[in-house]
Amino acid sequence: MNHDFVAVRKMPNTPSLIKGPKDTLVLFGELFQRGYANGLVEQAQKQGAKIITATVGRRDGGSSNEGNFGELRPLTPQELALIPFECINVPLEAGFDREAASDGLNVLDRLKNVKLSNWDSALMDWPLIEESQKLAKLRFRNNVKLFFNELSNKVNPEGNVIISHLMAGGVPRHKIVLALLSRTVKGVGEKYFSSQKLWESDLGKLIARNFLEVTAETFNILLQEADGFIKNHKGKVAFTAYGYHGTEVFIENKLTWQSYTPYLQGWAKIALENYAKEHAQKGLACTVYNCPEILTQSSSIFQGVEIPLYPLLNAFKLLAPTSKTTLQLWQSSQGKLKDGVNLDELLKTCDYVLQDKDIKELNYFDLWPQHSSAKQLEKILVASDAMLSAHKDFKDVMTNDLSEIIFQATGKVILAHAGQANQPVVCLGHDVVVDASL
Repeated sequence: MNHDFVAVRKMPNTPSLIKGPKDTLVLFGELFQRGYANGLVEQAQKQGAKIITATVGRRDGGSSNEGNFGELRPLTPQELALIPFECINVPLEAGFDREAASDGLNVLDRLKNVKLSNWDSALMDWPLIEESQKLAKLRFRNNVKLFFNELSNKVNPEGNVIISHLMAGGVPRHKIVLALLSRTVKGVGEKYFSSQKLWESDLGKLIARNFLEVTAETFNILLQEADGFIKNHKGKVAFTAYGYHGTEVFIENKLTWQSYTPYLQGWAKIALENYAKEHAQKGLACTVYNCPEILTQSSSIFQGVEIPLYPLLNAFKLLAPTSKTTLQLWQSSQGKLKDGVNLDELLKTCDYVLQDKDIKELNYFDLWPQHSSAKQLEKILVASDAMLSAHKDFKDVMTNDLSEIIFQATGKVILAHAGQANQPVVCLGHDVVVDASL
C-alpha cells in the first residue's frame, strides 16, 4: 500500500462521538504514566463520558534476563484497586517472547547463550519460535473475545463508543537485546552500532517479529474480533490507534516533515497503518493517528527524539503570536534556561540541526523508516546533549511542558475526529497542536 500524507490541520468543528454519560471511551491497553492516551482520557472525562480500561495482566516470579516467567494471570483485587477506572480484567499481554513452545522453552530461554561476542552469528530456531508466536497469538485472540463479551455488558447499548488501541513496543525482555538496541540509538564513535546490521541478523528479525505482533497484529485482531460487538451495539463504534510516521514541524518558519531515526518500530507502525486501511475499506470506522514526537519515560531511551519538540515554540509564535498561551509558554521556557542562554538562538540551533545534510539524508517520507548512519546519529546525540545542557535543571526541561501540550492537544483532536471521516491514516503536526491548544 502507498503511504499518502493526509494531515488534520485544524481542530475539527464536528461534534465528538463522545459527548455525554451515555458514551464510553474504551482503552484497549493499560494506561501508564503521562503519555498520549492521558490527553484522550482527560478530554473524555470533560465530556462526562464513561472510561473503561484493560490490562495486560501480570506474571509472578522469574527474571526478565532468564526467561523464567510465571503463568499469565489477571490482576488481583489489590492491583485492580490501583486502577482509577473500571477495568476489564482479562490479560491482554501481547507478543510471544514469554510464550513456551512444545519443548517447554520460550524465546528468552533460547537466547540464554547469546552474548555480545556472538549475537551476530546466533541462529534462531525458527520452527519453535514460530510455534511460540502462533500460541501467543491464539491466546491473545481468545482473550480479545472474552474482552468483548465483558465490554458488551459494561457500555450503554445506545451510546457511542470509541475504542482506543494503546499497544506498542514489543522489545524482547532480554539483557542482550536491550544492550544492542541501546547501542543502535546511543552509540557514538567506536561505540556506534549499525541498526541495519542488527535488523539483518537472526536476532534482529526476531525483534522485528515481536514488534509487529505487539504494535500491529493486536490492532488487526481487535478489529477482526469486534464484528459481533459492532452488530449488536445500537450506538456508533469507532476505533483509534497511535502511530508515528515523522511529524511536520516549523523549521525556519516553514512547515517541514522530519522524523527521528533510527525508529526501529517504524516497520510495525507501517503495518499498523495498512491494517487500518484494509479494515476501513470494509466499512469499519478506524483511524491511526500519527502523532508528534513527545518525551516520556519509555521514549527517553531514544535520545534525540525530543529535538523536534522544541520547534513547537516557533509554531505558537508564528500561528498565534499575540495569544496568552504563546506568551506564557515562551516566558516559562526562557525561564528554564541558564543565564545567558537565549531561547531564540537555541531554536535557531535546533533549525540548523534538523536541516543538517547528514540528518536530512535519510529523512524522506516515502522511504520511511530508514536506518541511521554514524554521522547522523552522532550529530543528533551531540545536539541533544547541547540542548539539554542549556537548561538550569535537567529535571525541569521545557520538553516536559511541550510534551504535555501535545498530549492534551492530540487527545482533543482525536476525540473530535474519531469516526467522523473515512480517513484510516492521518498525521497530526505542530500546526493542529497549536490550533487545538488555543
